[in-house]
Formats: sequence, C-alpha cells, structure tokens
Amino acid sequence: MKPNILIILTLLAGLVSSCVGKDKRCVFSEEQKKVIQYEKGKVISFIDETGLPVDAVVIKSEIFLSKEREGGFFGKNIILNHKKATLTIEAFDLDIELGFNCNECPYSESYGCSLMISEQKYRSWSFGFELDAKGNFLINNSTAFHNSLEINGKVYYDVVEGNRLLQTLDKPDINWQLFYNKEYGILQIKIDGKDYLTIKN
Repeated sequence: MKPNILIILTLLAGLVSSCVGKDKRCVFSEEQKKVIQYEKGKVISFIDETGLPVDAVVIKSEIFLSKEREGGFFGKNIILNHKKATLTIEAFDLDIELGFNCNECPYSESYGCSLMISEQKYRSWSFGFELDAKGNFLINNSTAFHNSLEINGKVYYDVVEGNRLLQTLDKPDINWQLFYNKEYGILQIKIDGKDYLTIKN
C-alpha cells in the first residue's frame, strides 16, 4: 500500500508543479505596438470649431507590464502589456488619455483598446475599441470602419469611428464621434455633428 501512496503523491506533486508558478505572458505583437504612436514631447496641431489652431502636447507616453493572478488554487500569474499616452490642450482645459492593454488576452484573441477623453473639472467620456492579435480594429455596435475618409481636405486610410451618446446635467443626449487611425492617431472629434477638434494638415 505504501508504494502506491508514494506514487500517487508523486503524481499529484508533479501535477501541482506543472500548473502553478508558470506565468502566462500577454504582450503586444509588433502590429499592436503601432496602435498608439504618440511620443512624449510631441506637439500635435489641431483646429477648433472656429478654424483657429490649437496645439496638443504629449505629456506622457509609456509602455509597461503588470502582473495579475488568475483565480483558484491552480491559478497562474498573467503578465499583461500596457501602453498609455496623455495629450493636454491647455486652451481647452482638456486632457486626452489613450490606453491600450491586453486585458482580454487570457480569454480571447481580441485585445481591449480604449481611448478615454477626460475634460478636467467637468465630466469624462470614453470611446472603446477592440483589436485582434494582428492589430486590426474589430467592429461592434458603437464603431464603424472606413477604408478611406476625407477629413479637412486630406484623405486618411483605415479610419475607425467611435460613437457615444452622452447625457450631461445641462444638455441631454449629446452625440460624440471620434475618428482615429494608427498612423496619425486622433483625426477628428465631433459633437452633435459639429467639428470640435480636427487634425491640422
């Protein structure tokens, strides 16, 4: 009986050691790294709704890893990749935060990409995008994709469009649109069909 118990215990120890302690890494592919091109110190020129120029300065740009734990006794550590950038427009008292992460990596082949625009002191709103492992945007009920789109007299390619219907205390049901591509980043933001910010060509 004792040899059998030793064999069973040895097998169980081998099973536990094979399940515990091995990290699962969810890191960006080379194509996914291109989703956010903004680098710290860069100045992006836009025009406002009146046609006047306004500059956005990239005050933060970073890529880093975080460690999370899957549930259960046999859970593994998951190493997740993140990339973040923050643009600030002093004239508008506006920060634009872009965040890309691999949070869905353990569960699916798509990777959550979110672009959040937060207006200081007042309110915040966000546009969420998902991409596959090759960095291609996935379309859902709040996004659309344009092979080409003319914005401010210039044609841009592979443009994703996000739509949000937001309510505020002073004005209900405001329709926000965000146009974005991986080469240039934010191309245009519209509020109720009117240009709010447009990239300057």
